[in-house]
Amino acid sequence: MEHVGSWPTGRLLSMAARIVEGRWDRFLAGLDLTHAGLIALHHLEGGPLSQRELARLCRVTDQTMSRTIERLARTGHVGRATAQRDRRRVLVTISAEGSAALATAREEEQRLFAVEDYEYLRRQLIMLITGGSEPARDHEDQPGDDRDDHHHAETPPHQAAVDVVPPVLRGVGDGERPAGGERARVDDRR
Repeated sequence: MEHVGSWPTGRLLSMAARIVEGRWDRFLAGLDLTHAGLIALHHLEGGPLSQRELARLCRVTDQTMSRTIERLARTGHVGRATAQRDRRRVLVTISAEGSAALATAREEEQRLFAVEDYEYLRRQLIMLITGGSEPARDHEDQPGDDRDDHHHAETPPHQAAVDVVPPVLRGVGDGERPAGGERARVDDRR
């Protein structure tokens, strides 16, 4: 086998992504979660949201989000409640189990990358993905996030860098739309 140190950077990045994604998939399965479900939990951490709001934040269709929410409800990660002001509106809320799974996933993310300086790697990945056009932001609203201020008074420290396309924790659907402008497809029927 040829020495890894001789590989071009693109090949190194591609191989690292495949390795991390495989490990991440196995980890999430142990929590009875999918990438899509974890993305939803991430957004629900700021407070209850309607299915439509959650779909918009996750950049998926309402139908895709419906399947994601159904699976999260079956596994006990979220609950549903009728909105007090408009009884026709149903809000999705993160459960204690969902909050615990999200916290566990955030801890595992840093362990999974096993690099000397996780925050530096994160900043470099963000620059790579955004072409250097998106500086890291601390405690600001994220791109495309126009929820009312009562949903998120301050960006939590674990989100401080930027949420354009964060590392593997947030997965597909949380970043910019794929080339061509189509919505990200997320299969959450497991």
